[in-house]
Amino acid sequence: MSTSAAWGIPIIGPIPDMSAFSYYLTRWKEDKYTTTYHAAFIHRIRAVIIRILWRIPSFIHELQMEPWGPKDIWEMTPQQQDESMGPRQIAKNFKASKSTNLYPVDLWGGEWWYWRLKTLNDSTTWEAVKENLS
Repeated sequence: MSTSAAWGIPIIGPIPDMSAFSYYLTRWKEDKYTTTYHAAFIHRIRAVIIRILWRIPSFIHELQMEPWGPKDIWEMTPQQQDESMGPRQIAKNFKASKSTNLYPVDLWGGEWWYWRLKTLNDSTTWEAVKENLS
């Protein structure tokens, strides 16, 4: 069961086998890029509360690894895409997810990395993800 990006804790049934969170750190809101308020320690606290209440583990089912911009990805230039999800932001997102101590971490955006690699002949995103996987 996923709480998605919501801050809730499943208190009333159904009780899942596992609980999952989305972790998106950069988005387009009100005509500008903003950093979300998802602090790693909050996810750790949520996971502890869920483990105490239901004795189930939590994990990250969506770690943002694709841009959220003012238009659809394919309508943005690579430079516009990089404003919210360039190599530096990819590294930040990996670091933030590791700080949660939640595993596994499912990465969100693989089709975008592949699209940039194959369609735009741009390996920067692909390489940034690969570099941070270790």
